[in-house]
Amino acid sequence: MKKAFLILFGIAIFSSCIHKNPLIGTWIEQDNFINPAIYEIKQDYYRILNGPFPGQRIYKVKKDTFMFDNFFELEKIRFKIKEDELLFYSVDSDSLLSKFERNVYRNFIDYFNVKKNTAIMLPVLESKQISWDENINTIVFNNEDSCSVFFNGENIKFDSLTYLKFFPTVDEYLYGVDNNLIFCDSRLKLHELDKLKIELQKARRNRITYVTQDSLNNLMGLRVILPYLESNIPDSLKSKYPPPPPPPTFNLEDFHSENILCKIDSNKIVLNNQEVSPEKLYSITREKIQTIKGFVAHVYFDEKMDFESYLKELSALREVYYSVRNEYSHNKFNVPNYEDLESDRLREVQNLFFMRIREINKNEYEKLIKYAL
Repeated sequence: MKKAFLILFGIAIFSSCIHKNPLIGTWIEQDNFINPAIYEIKQDYYRILNGPFPGQRIYKVKKDTFMFDNFFELEKIRFKIKEDELLFYSVDSDSLLSKFERNVYRNFIDYFNVKKNTAIMLPVLESKQISWDENINTIVFNNEDSCSVFFNGENIKFDSLTYLKFFPTVDEYLYGVDNNLIFCDSRLKLHELDKLKIELQKARRNRITYVTQDSLNNLMGLRVILPYLESNIPDSLKSKYPPPPPPPTFNLEDFHSENILCKIDSNKIVLNNQEVSPEKLYSITREKIQTIKGFVAHVYFDEKMDFESYLKELSALREVYYSVRNEYSHNKFNVPNYEDLESDRLREVQNLFFMRIREINKNEYEKLIKYAL
């Protein structure tokens, strides 16, 4: 009995020692509004949940030295804990390498709201999950009917040279990093978002991901490509960034009856100048995707719509394409989800049912009506 008591007492002491380890917990990199690293530290290992090199690694602590396996070698750094802050220093000097704090946030946008004193409410939408290897975040939020934009944590004011603030860095240009995350408040009206899109297009940031969240606060995203927009780039930038050849432009006269022209607002859908139900729009779109090569859906989203309604309508149209691809994949390859196909077959399905949803503005819609009748 006495022996059993001593064993239990020893286990209790060991457990208390583990819980007293101040490193244990989840930490988020401070004041990084691009791609903050998040570490989940356990007793003998830690996991990198977010950042450029995710994964799990073993670590050891000796006094104030943190030793860990950095791929092919053992690396050492010094650490210091101040209340809820974790600071890492060079082992040879007092140079601060990085600073973390206890991660009490549900996701990145929750962290951003606290740090920037904003109140961004992301749209709640189940969509394709984004990867967090992006290195650009553009954050938009609606505050008392005024549009404020943060670019990598910096508040941007709109003026005639705004697009220059969005211009890619040399590294981005050289390595082709041009996918940009947009965290946009669900209540923002589309006419406000359009201001930002124009500046991004002028800065040649055409690949964007609208970030949403699911019911569990996981961040998701909807990827789109903005149309090419010509801009007058200063000579000083032209020498650094030789302009790429412009993509083919769409002429209104090229619209033909096999395509569809659609206007969507919060209350109704008008397809080729006739009001239809959502189910009718999806049915016609599905049939044309399957039967018409090069089919294009020209869609005008009413600028008075809020951002969440816009994303739900856009997502629903995209899901029609996904359903056609999945059906084809299931029938031909016996794989229900086409995204599970091997790369060659995946590209085959994508190219066969290429997603062509072209967003148009009010003026283009009114000019195209006569071709859609």
